[in-house]
Amino acid sequence: MNIKKKIGLDKPVSSILINKFWTYANYALNIIFLIKFLTPVDQGIWFTFLNLNALTVIAEMGFSNMISQLISHEFANLNIKDGKIDGKKKYLNSFFGLIRYALRFYVVVIPIAIIILITAGYFIFHNQNNIIFLIWTLYSITGGLRLMINIFQSLYQSMDKVSETQECILIGSISYFISIWISLYFGLGLFSLVIGNFVFIIVMSISLFRLMPGFWWQIFLHKSSEKFIFHKDFIHLQIKYAISWICGYFVFNLFIPFTYIYKGPVLAGQLGLTLNVIRGIMNSSCSWLEAKIPQFNILSSQNKEKELFDIYRQNEKYGLYFYLLGSTLFILFIIIINYYNFYNTRFLSPIVTLIFLFTEGAEVKIWLMAIYLRAHKFEPYYKISIIGTVLTFLVIIFILSNYKLEIFAISLFALKWLYGLPCALKIFNYNKKNYLKSY
Repeated sequence: MNIKKKIGLDKPVSSILINKFWTYANYALNIIFLIKFLTPVDQGIWFTFLNLNALTVIAEMGFSNMISQLISHEFANLNIKDGKIDGKKKYLNSFFGLIRYALRFYVVVIPIAIIILITAGYFIFHNQNNIIFLIWTLYSITGGLRLMINIFQSLYQSMDKVSETQECILIGSISYFISIWISLYFGLGLFSLVIGNFVFIIVMSISLFRLMPGFWWQIFLHKSSEKFIFHKDFIHLQIKYAISWICGYFVFNLFIPFTYIYKGPVLAGQLGLTLNVIRGIMNSSCSWLEAKIPQFNILSSQNKEKELFDIYRQNEKYGLYFYLLGSTLFILFIIIINYYNFYNTRFLSPIVTLIFLFTEGAEVKIWLMAIYLRAHKFEPYYKISIIGTVLTFLVIIFILSNYKLEIFAISLFALKWLYGLPCALKIFNYNKKNYLKSY
């Protein structure tokens, strides 16, 4: 059997993994540039910027992910011919009606996201000098505009254009990081993030448009009296997605801003750099299943549950193995730099890093299960997300503010393995059994 086939490396998966491996390469270069051209204090502000920027999720509310699922279900009745969408008129009307609604939604959401970002930044950076807040304001504007790129990517991936979209993302990512590194080299410091965002938006807009120019003309020229209507099921699904995504922000991105507030920028920088690498490993571990999302949505709409689950189970295994490999290599790296005292003060200690790796390992398993369940137009974990967010917030307020980071890390580990993962497994097994029974 072909080795690529044996480990599930088809073209969409390979495209995503190429992007992820580029991400690892740029992580290595990024670490070098950040350590060389930023002070420990600026490193802390840098990662606080990056994590605060994720506040856009509060305005976006997971809409791009949900709309991608719905468009995939509509696309199941259509096909692509000569760079344009082809099929029966009633399906075309539904398809383009949904896309136009999504674009109108983002025209409203982007200004809201920018206002949220600027306001949050004011409360955290108001004690810093005016230059820091000016850079944050510009970074917030470009960060809000990047939301439009997210929906463009989602549209292509919902049409099973995964590998082509990943090629565009790779080009955009290379442009983004090279522009940041050049800016850091010339002493622009935190302003490098603004330049990187601006370059990314321009490059990605051009790349995505050139991928299927006829499709974009169709969006505006297709004549249809049909408009997307808020069905009750859609509203309920959107509310659940919004809850899950907002809770996800508090679980994943509040650590560093609050560390900045309670422990100072140096420890925030150490935590930011360490978690940045761990989450890179996490994202790569989901590559196999992310590449299958359009296929999952289509199989679900066609009620091919057995085939869907078989593909899920096989690719989930690859993802978990990859996380184990990536985690092992990273902890070895941390041990080595601590042994030789080589920039080890820019990362967390080996013990704390290991605790975070185990904690996020549970989260990887939850992510993978959620991908399978969401293919059925079902938001599985919004209830446990609410409880988990409240508990995480309490841990941040009462543990992070009063105890060492080691105690905070152990508290998060206990929360994830004693509450989050067991509840997620129970929901997954219950729904999986029902889906396969209806097959």
